[in-house]
Amino acid sequence: MTLTERPPTPPPRPGFRAILTPGWLGLIALALVFAGASWFVLAPWQYGRHVERQALNNQIESALAATPVPVTDLLTTGAEPADASRFRLVTASGTFVSGEQAYVRLRQQNGFSAAEVVLPFVLTDGTRILVDRGYFSSDELAAGTLPPDVPTGQVTLTGRVSGDQPDPSQRPEEQRAGRREVYGIDSAALLGSTPDARLGFVQLIGSAPGALAEIGVPDRDGGPFLSYALQWVVFGAVALLAAGVFAYREVMEPIEEPGGSAESAESAGSAGSAESPESAETEQPVANATSRKAPKPGKFDKSSLYD
Repeated sequence: MTLTERPPTPPPRPGFRAILTPGWLGLIALALVFAGASWFVLAPWQYGRHVERQALNNQIESALAATPVPVTDLLTTGAEPADASRFRLVTASGTFVSGEQAYVRLRQQNGFSAAEVVLPFVLTDGTRILVDRGYFSSDELAAGTLPPDVPTGQVTLTGRVSGDQPDPSQRPEEQRAGRREVYGIDSAALLGSTPDARLGFVQLIGSAPGALAEIGVPDRDGGPFLSYALQWVVFGAVALLAAGVFAYREVMEPIEEPGGSAESAESAGSAGSAESPESAETEQPVANATSRKAPKPGKFDKSSLYD
């Protein structure tokens, strides 16, 4: 008669109680916080920088394509130029004030230390603007070499409108070897805060009278900000996905019981008892054919004579 084997009972699963521990709850909370910061803080921040860069690039393109206008149309005495006016080409007629030239320190030109040379320019209407002549090598200044003098008399300039670039640390100006050196461009301070000073300044293009090495417009590359924003979105999703996968495995994987099963024990026992009956028989010792019998008492043992 053949007995039907009973199917094994599946091992129990731990269920959701397995992740209701301080360690697991802390891990899930950390994943949620990281994903929230990635999606709602870091990714929007990088995307906002991308939008700002795109707006600046569009503004520069529009400014470069625009026709030059008189500087008095864009620079005023009451406020700095509007953002839409920056990088616009303007023309200005008047005379340089060479005695008030200043050097803006801690600039770079093609990876080398440089200074920007700025000075006032008096327009034909009597108002004053600040003009940036461009870059001049800091090494040459340290060696005592000064930039060429500006033209005298009335000239007509062409340059790009720029807003002030004050020093964030508000370091005071210095006098070095008879030079006036500053760390930022503040048109009101450099022009003397007179009522006829037009705020902002004009960066000369290379062909303008008195221009030095031209300061170009910013690079119009889109930058990596959009890709950074997408990366933060992906990082947040990966954090949640990883936490979810590990939690699922902790909940659904069977509980391993210590020791073997009863069936394995039974099979081991049956295997041990399945010995052949013949193997159970014990072998009798074989008598030694050369063994000597003990001599009877009172008799002489002749065999001992030959030993």
